[in-house]
Amino acid sequence: MNARVPRATENCFVSTIFIRCLPLLPPSHPKLALKSSEMLRSMSTQLRHAFPVRTPLYHPKFPFVVMWSEKSGCTAIVKWFFWQLDLLDEAVKHHPWVHNYENDVFKKRPGYTHDYLKAINDGLPVLKFVRNPYRRAYSGYLEVCNQKIAQPPAHWTKDYRKRILNAIIGPGCDLEYGFSFRQYCQWLVNQEADSLDLHIRPQRVPFEELLNLRVHKIEAGHDAILKLEKEFGLKSSIKRPDLMKSEHHNPKFVLDPRPAASVFDLAVPVRRTRQFEVVEPTIEEFRAHAVGADIRRFFADDFIHYGYQM
Repeated sequence: MNARVPRATENCFVSTIFIRCLPLLPPSHPKLALKSSEMLRSMSTQLRHAFPVRTPLYHPKFPFVVMWSEKSGCTAIVKWFFWQLDLLDEAVKHHPWVHNYENDVFKKRPGYTHDYLKAINDGLPVLKFVRNPYRRAYSGYLEVCNQKIAQPPAHWTKDYRKRILNAIIGPGCDLEYGFSFRQYCQWLVNQEADSLDLHIRPQRVPFEELLNLRVHKIEAGHDAILKLEKEFGLKSSIKRPDLMKSEHHNPKFVLDPRPAASVFDLAVPVRRTRQFEVVEPTIEEFRAHAVGADIRRFFADDFIHYGYQM
């Protein structure tokens, strides 16, 4: 890769970057189109096989294709996308969990795959929402400590928790045995990324190199969304900050001062009260602790290609 990726800090003053250092251009600018006919031909074939991993959000009335990853604000992004298209009420009426409408209705429209591939081929901008890999790794750990594991029906992470405990403790142990974030990262770094559920594998997928991909960091918050809306002529959500919140996040708090080891070496219990709050590590603690090395190794592509400081 011969492009320079702008460096970003945790405060994310630079909220949006272009891979390959593309300048900030209006959606209709010809330079946002893919660069050669050869690439266009190969891209359609490759994307048709690669995109089903994380099918993007596309609508002919929306000024760009939306890409996202699990544990990267995806629920908030989907809600915001549907709200922009006046579809949020319909989505929530279908099911309070908006991903059901997304997958069962919106993406099941006839010709959906053909339409978004053609739109990309025709040069429609592609914008991907991403999250700091340190925080996303911790969020993935909390997902395999989900309270629903101990409740019927079985949560999808039950099998993963069993795999992790088998590796750490041994076969046959109860799913309520705890393991720390440090132990989770030691397990994670020894896995084949492509074999893992999308919630805990890296955000970047190889075919992104075929796109003039614009990256938007969710850490920049609602103010950056407002700027994005203004840039692309979308409705302003200034009175709807709730759109960028998700109801299934774990309550968190910052305990200060403390050593990082007090967080990374403690297990989050599967059975916990509604009042239980998860301690939120700082980015500096992630970087300085041994878990940081495992995270940087496993999520190296995310750090490099999305401009996050290691």
